[in-house]
Amino acid sequence: MQQEVIGGQAPIVREIDVSADAHASGATAVELLAEACVLSRGRIKDAMSKGAVWCRKARQGRERGRARRLRRAKSKPNTGDRLSIYYNPVVLAETCLRASLVDDGGDYSVWDKPAGMLCQGSRWGDHCTLLRYAEQQLASRTAFVVHRLDRMASGLVVLAHSKHAARSLSEQFAQRQVGKNYRCTVEGQFSLQAPLLLDTPLAGKEARTWIESASSAASGPDGGPRTELLLRIETGRKHQIRQHLALAGLPIVGDTLYGDSGDGDSSTTFGQEITSTDYDGPSIAARARPQANSEKLQLRAVRLAFKEPKSGLFTEWNID
Repeated sequence: MQQEVIGGQAPIVREIDVSADAHASGATAVELLAEACVLSRGRIKDAMSKGAVWCRKARQGRERGRARRLRRAKSKPNTGDRLSIYYNPVVLAETCLRASLVDDGGDYSVWDKPAGMLCQGSRWGDHCTLLRYAEQQLASRTAFVVHRLDRMASGLVVLAHSKHAARSLSEQFAQRQVGKNYRCTVEGQFSLQAPLLLDTPLAGKEARTWIESASSAASGPDGGPRTELLLRIETGRKHQIRQHLALAGLPIVGDTLYGDSGDGDSSTTFGQEITSTDYDGPSIAARARPQANSEKLQLRAVRLAFKEPKSGLFTEWNID
């Protein structure tokens, strides 16, 4: 069992193994957790509804099962079950953004995710995620994440609603059979001819981003040039588009992680900045640099195309 510092706004982590006596008493998970930590039953119920309480079921002669979120306040755990609560008042106080349902295919759904919404949760909760939002909007239909979109990016995301659909869609993503197009606005001027491939390896892995077209965009606050790009990716590395464009000297507007070199110069012209050197993310200084008056990340997933899991029909979705 372990517990973090309790008091004020500090997160609380508490883990208990259900004893035979506790099971025999008929105590609920809420009651057992309330006895084990300083949180009230009301706070535990709230955390439970928001996905911050977990249970690993005991299995005779084997290790406990995989941890699963426990949401029912009246659940009565069995002997040997392990209950865990990850209580972070800051996370639990967040409110959920609203996503737009683009298409409901039954065993899958396509959504327009707003910037700022996570695709899936963590041990600290999932109430502000697209996954949980979709489950609640679609009559508690179970949802599975098969790909992700950066939290601060917006646009098209597909969720699966059956194991068969999840397997089919995951295989299509893994085999690069899914069409994915993005639109973004970058700092600087793109002066070369599109289409153009950016293929610098990322974190030691192959990464391929195509710049399909480019057009001038409105200048930035400092008067520097900006360009709107239409992109297509063949691989799905973490922050792939953001890293590739930053390496090319064309950081995406609003990218506080990979953008802004700190010298105030946004007048870059794309040319010889691409190298074959492996890139593993921004420096610690770049990660920590605060951005005054920063704009929102100008990156949007505007096209998604795949074979429908049941019919096998290749279908595409487009948004502005």
